[in-house]
Amino acid sequence: MLKKLVERAAAKASLVNMKFDLDQLSESFPHNASSASNAIFKLLENITLAFNNNASEADVQHVLDTKSATFRPEVKQIVNELFQLVSATRRGDIAAINAHDSRINDMFVSSTGAHLDVTKAPWFSKLAVLTG
Repeated sequence: MLKKLVERAAAKASLVNMKFDLDQLSESFPHNASSASNAIFKLLENITLAFNNNASEADVQHVLDTKSATFRPEVKQIVNELFQLVSATRRGDIAAINAHDSRINDMFVSSTGAHLDVTKAPWFSKLAVLTG
């Protein structure tokens, strides 16, 4: 029972953190590529954490859709691709993962003129890459 309670609290925290990440992304995109990179990586991490703590796809999608409803179309597309990327990762669909990753990168470059800055990834994500 305690495990479920902790998972629910962690999932809710991740959902709340996603809202802050979305605000940062909206405020920095496309004029500050470094800050937008940071927001994208933090958002990706929080979507993953929400799922890992048993948040439903519907809950995650609701937060993303509601918060990004008034965002620029490019930002909404990137947010949707991030959700699809994490969903594909959970299914182990390598082809979809590569396709979503490519679209995210292409949209970012075409909008900002810069590549995603992997140095802006949170330490937890960097650790996952190093140990993966």
